Amino acid sequence: MDGMGFLIALASLVLVIVALNKSSKLEVRIAQLKLQVGQLADEIARTRPTPAAPAPEPPPAPVAQIEPEPVAAPEIAAPPPNPAKPPRDMEQALASRWFVWIGGIA
Repeated sequence: MDGMGFLIALASLVLVIVALNKSSKLEVRIAQLKLQVGQLADEIARTRPTPAAPAPEPPPAPVAQIEPEPVAAPEIAAPPPNPAKPPRDMEQALASRWFVWIGGIA
């Protein structure tokens, strides 16, 4: 019976370590996505046209209207393939590995 309890405790520890590892990877991915969203918002703000001045009144004599040519939208550059990972602070590094340390001590 003692062996079964040990196996359950060991399996639980392994599951906790795997879950912490995955959550750490997800936090890094969320930070990357936030960076990309910020870059896209900046680029949209730069490409957004400014409000035009009021149009002058048309001349009194009829003038032939020339339709302007459509302007193609600028192409948006693709984000870099591997954005730089945000630095991890010491507190986060220690907190994410404390289960490993407890397992090593045990």
